[in-house]
Amino acid sequence: TEDHTVYQEPNDSSFAQDHPRNALQRSSKWIIDFDRIDQESSPLAILYKSPELKAFVSYVVRSDSEIKDDTLYTSGCPYNAAYYNLYEPNDGLGWHFDKSQFGVNLELQPGELGGDFELCWNTREDDSAWCFDKVQNVLDVSDDAHSPVAQRIQDPPVGPGSLVFFAGARNLHRVTPVVSQKPRINAIMTFETQPNQRPNAYSLKKFFGR
Repeated sequence: TEDHTVYQEPNDSSFAQDHPRNALQRSSKWIIDFDRIDQESSPLAILYKSPELKAFVSYVVRSDSEIKDDTLYTSGCPYNAAYYNLYEPNDGLGWHFDKSQFGVNLELQPGELGGDFELCWNTREDDSAWCFDKVQNVLDVSDDAHSPVAQRIQDPPVGPGSLVFFAGARNLHRVTPVVSQKPRINAIMTFETQPNQRPNAYSLKKFFGR
């Protein structure tokens, strides 16, 4: 369990603690990162490294403005490239932006109640924009179903084997707490538009314990 900022950046003392730049979110889960997966025999490692998957992901996300051609790259990080998440009762992820540009969520076992993947569509135009007002609106009213911001929050229906493609660096997202005894299990595979990309030290510490 870790408290972290929405932006996966260390606290900035030039802003108030309750400013969206520093506002803390709580995340809790079990994780098996890429370094702990057998690189030769693990189905996840084999799938992630396959040229067929990379070509498929490139085809799906090619309309994104950052994709100048069909070229995507696997992560240069030994931990966040591809990994398993397990969410037990009360586990979830707070609102955050990813440090990787694209994620593919392979749903293996949805929770019976809770554990929903929620995404606020197009929160910021690129992954360098702060968009404090938009972020604050999500933090303030995302649980109000009648608010304009809440109506932009997507909760894609998933089942075992579902794939969810998302630009996590630009779209604020979270996993709601699991409230059933059945855990939620999924795998995440990350892709970049530039080679050898890695998350920062803050992200590795908060999300991977590294």
